[in-house]
Amino acid sequence: MDFNCLDFFIPILIMIIICGCLGFLISLFSKLFYINENEKVEEIYKMLPGYNCGACGKSGCKGLAIAILEDKDNVDLCKPCKEITKNEIKNFLEKH
Repeated sequence: MDFNCLDFFIPILIMIIICGCLGFLISLFSKLFYINENEKVEEIYKMLPGYNCGACGKSGCKGLAIAILEDKDNVDLCKPCKEITKNEIKNFLEKH
């Protein structure tokens, strides 16, 4: 049985080339299809308790933050949120 180094290194070289090309494509597509999120959503999301319990009827705290921006009355939907935090969110919405 004769061992040839090329039988071992050629498949490895091919895999390195394929992985490099796929990595480049992923990097390119992540820049092409980047979506800017609303900074206000992030600020409201940080103010919420972060339980993602769904008690508000939304998909989680991020969904509630989006709903709060659309309709300010949705702040009261968050059951675990303290009244102080609700007032902070309402004040934030009035300022911005």
